[in-house]
Amino acid sequence: MHAAAQWARATLDREPAARIAIVAQDLRAARNAITAELDDALCPGAAAHAISARPYNLSLGEPLVSTPVVHAALTSLELLRPRIPFSVASFVLRTPFLQAADSERSARAKLDIKLRQRVSENLTREGFRVLAAGSSPELPAMLQSVQMLAEAIPGRQKPSAWAATFAEALKRIGWPGARSPDSGEFQAVGALQEMLAGWVHLDGVLPSMGLGEALARLRRQATDAMFQPESGDTPVQVLGMLETAGLCFDHLWLLGLSDANWPESARPRAFIPPALQRQHGVPHASAALELGFAETVTRRLLACADDVVVSTPIREADTELRPSPLLAALPLRELAELPQAGVLSYREQLQRTHAEAVESYADERGPPLAMDGSPAGGTALIRSQAACPFQAFAWKRLAAEPLPEPGLGPDPRERGVLVHAALQQLWERLQDHAGLTKLDTSRRAELAGRMAELAVTERARQLPDVYPPRLASLEKQRLQDLLVAWLKQEAARPPFRVLMREAEQVLTLGPLVLNTRVDRIDELPEGGRLLLDYKTGRVRLDAWLDPRPQDPQLPLYAVTNAQGLAGLAFACLKPGAMGFTGLADHAGIAAGIADYAGYKYPPAGVDGWPALLDWWRRHLTALAEDYAAGDARVAPKDAETCERCHLTMLCRIRTLANAPLEEPDRGD
Repeated sequence: MHAAAQWARATLDREPAARIAIVAQDLRAARNAITAELDDALCPGAAAHAISARPYNLSLGEPLVSTPVVHAALTSLELLRPRIPFSVASFVLRTPFLQAADSERSARAKLDIKLRQRVSENLTREGFRVLAAGSSPELPAMLQSVQMLAEAIPGRQKPSAWAATFAEALKRIGWPGARSPDSGEFQAVGALQEMLAGWVHLDGVLPSMGLGEALARLRRQATDAMFQPESGDTPVQVLGMLETAGLCFDHLWLLGLSDANWPESARPRAFIPPALQRQHGVPHASAALELGFAETVTRRLLACADDVVVSTPIREADTELRPSPLLAALPLRELAELPQAGVLSYREQLQRTHAEAVESYADERGPPLAMDGSPAGGTALIRSQAACPFQAFAWKRLAAEPLPEPGLGPDPRERGVLVHAALQQLWERLQDHAGLTKLDTSRRAELAGRMAELAVTERARQLPDVYPPRLASLEKQRLQDLLVAWLKQEAARPPFRVLMREAEQVLTLGPLVLNTRVDRIDELPEGGRLLLDYKTGRVRLDAWLDPRPQDPQLPLYAVTNAQGLAGLAFACLKPGAMGFTGLADHAGIAAGIADYAGYKYPPAGVDGWPALLDWWRRHLTALAEDYAAGDARVAPKDAETCERCHLTMLCRIRTLANAPLEEPDRGD
């Protein structure tokens, strides 16, 4: 394909008026790859959208639904449904093909973020309109107009009535937008409008249908309809094998005729006896018929032009291929004997220019953090700095936040919020170990149920789309069961008193002032304090015992409040792995909380509880100092850091690691 594109360019340079054809044995499979090669050879500026028209034409179109402007129309029509998937609402906010999309782009982007934080997988049409109110001048009015139309249409209509409804809905949302469409977009808009106009002919053959069926039928029709924008007289035509019938060219290149696909294999029709198909000469019924057909087509193709080049692939994956036996009589020529333009692709031009004109400079440090005494952030800042300095700089200094993706119901983070809220309310009532142990099993379950009810009801009030009534009921039961199982773990501990719940504190670490919150602080009988961090997922002690800790929240609090500290632990509320995991200055605090003096895997050279606190202080302070100094090195702690990070396209870690520049995939 590359050679054919370069040959076409060289031929045009030599003969500007020449009529050139490139014929592919399977144009549908090769369409994208051929397009990429012809863009590189005939119009390198296409990669930067620097051309208005291409000097070639492909006879094979693409499904109408895949054109961006038609995809926008079909997706936006989903606004007529009572409940709208979040993906549709988000698309409506981001597409440029609707009313005021350009003028309200920033406001709609902010609303998209707001929706991601507040809604579940679906939202109501009315809820979408309410959330949009005040976000921008024209969007709420547009949604209100569509809602009025949706409420006025009957449940079932004839196809022609649905076509009129869809046309009116597209008008109300301002499709295809205020921007000036290019020729291809203009023709795609006309094709969809013509398709809707044709629905008047369906009234006699189809019964009345509902909205869902009508939308599905329109999408199927747009998927089946092949769309190819009309173009002017172009010198290069890209055609399939059968489309050259009756045509003549000055030059022709024939692609892909190997012994594996030409002649094609016989493909008898199902449900008809093969012998009967062969008897009546049904196409594709036998190898003999395929051979005769291939011979006829080959002779016609070789006679289409005075200058014909036939190329065949050497291999496909690991399979070696040979030229089709129907080409055996043709003389074999080397590629070097053919005219080749040697035009650089746009990408190659950029790389060459870059090598000649650009000076490389490694900039791994941003400006130092301004120290005005206000908190620089929370403990997540230190966790991010430990994972990768660039991640902390981009996330916390440049505000490169990841976009949440709403799902069906509460996600793990939201369920963690429920657990924290329920446990806070629960220990406000119990206060200590004695308050827990005086309750029998039924009273514990009753108390857990009340706390679960309070927590879920409050979150459902804040996020009604995330907690529909039935799901809220299930979450209450799930949370109650979790709390009952956890209280059993707490009751097995030696006596304690809950000193603080959700304790917020502003602490100083090196040059940084940080906000921190400890889920719970218990007072032990001998007067020491135990720090607890609730977790609903997997926990590991090595999240603390690394110079770049994965979870530094409790160590941070420990080193700034070391007086009287007896231990720190994860309180794991994961079903099947429920219990405590932690370290302490002595044994006997609770099952799972180890005496550090007997711990098997301490950091090298860190012996004893005071030494551990000092070790944490030194390493955490170093991380704080690096962050404050503007450290922005792309230095991930491990491969898992990059797998969980949303910034890999910004930091270009693979390029910095000298990974080979990926070639574009031209096979699909």
